[in-house]
Amino acid sequence: MKYIKLFENHGDDIYKKFIINEIKIHLMNDADCGWDRLIDNQEIGDCQSIVSSIMRLGIKGIKKQFGNIRIEQNCGKDEEYDGKEFTHHWVTLNGEILEFSKGTLSEYVSWFDDYSVDYDDSIIYESLN
Repeated sequence: MKYIKLFENHGDDIYKKFIINEIKIHLMNDADCGWDRLIDNQEIGDCQSIVSSIMRLGIKGIKKQFGNIRIEQNCGKDEEYDGKEFTHHWVTLNGEILEFSKGTLSEYVSWFDDYSVDYDDSIIYESLN
């Protein structure tokens, strides 16, 4: 992580991409598998341990978040999940939501891209921190 300092002053987008890549590598090493398999094997409740693992990296600008999420209308895997709320953990980078545990909700949410960590407006996030 000593190289993070090199990227901090080179624009937010480059820094964000670098941080996301570092976190993905860390999580894949922890799970001893590739990114797609890591996401596909996540289960509901794993979000807390994923966020804890990310926080151990001590990356500047990363904050853990805990709160409620709500699935927007027509974004659930089934109509019965539209509007449903869950307790969830996620991280932010300088206030921007990064979702490294989409797989924990894959049974309920039709994500735009299951494997991206970018914010997806299928979900409304409400932090309780």
